[in-house]
Amino acid sequence: MAETIVTWIPVTESLPEDHHELVIIPEDDFEPCKSIRVIARTETGSVTDNRRLKMEIKPFSWIWFMGYEDEEVTHWAVINFPEQ
Repeated sequence: MAETIVTWIPVTESLPEDHHELVIIPEDDFEPCKSIRVIARTETGSVTDNRRLKMEIKPFSWIWFMGYEDEEVTHWAVINFPEQ
């Protein structure tokens, strides 16, 4: 069985919304702009799938879809599956 390749990107270097190819722009006004699903790692080592959403209410910024109680996201990655 082939291994999944993960390249972690520190949130201090970039976030998914900084890469236009990772952003999904909705076709209507009912959904927010969002990133594709990525995996996120927190300062305690928790790893989950997540995505970034652009909030259209104050403070008009991008947030992680799933919050982490008392944990900060430190890294994220696009899941790259090996070729078969």
